[in-house]
Amino acid sequence: EISNAILPWIITWFTHDVHDEEVASRLLDAFLCGHALLPLYVTVALLIHPLNKFQLMYHTECDPAMVHMVMRKFPNQIVSDFSVEASLEDTICAQDLLEDALYYMKQIPPRSLLDLVSSYDTCAATVEELKMRANHLSLLKAP
Repeated sequence: EISNAILPWIITWFTHDVHDEEVASRLLDAFLCGHALLPLYVTVALLIHPLNKFQLMYHTECDPAMVHMVMRKFPNQIVSDFSVEASLEDTICAQDLLEDALYYMKQIPPRSLLDLVSSYDTCAATVEELKMRANHLSLLKAP
């Protein structure tokens, strides 16, 4: 499942798969200073980045194992803003990724996530029931 690939990114704030110390430090700084759901938005930004979207479409043929293998490589593409590699076509600058995540957070604010879930998941409970099940409603407030 896709969640098996991205859940470690969110739980460990990407430090499990990002091996560049500068990138890991930059992400941790942003996560500590930002909204509690920023790691989720960074995950979305990483998944739908044009470079990664192309890789997912090109290398996968609805095979979950292949999707997982391709996605596991995504965090290693993140480079420091000041590294020489930042200008390469097959890398993603950490600052650009964070800016994309903040853009998505403004477009789809945390408070609207439950509505989004209920509109896509036909088996999902009503928004009120989802709110009752949510442990931390403060996460859904505006950043």
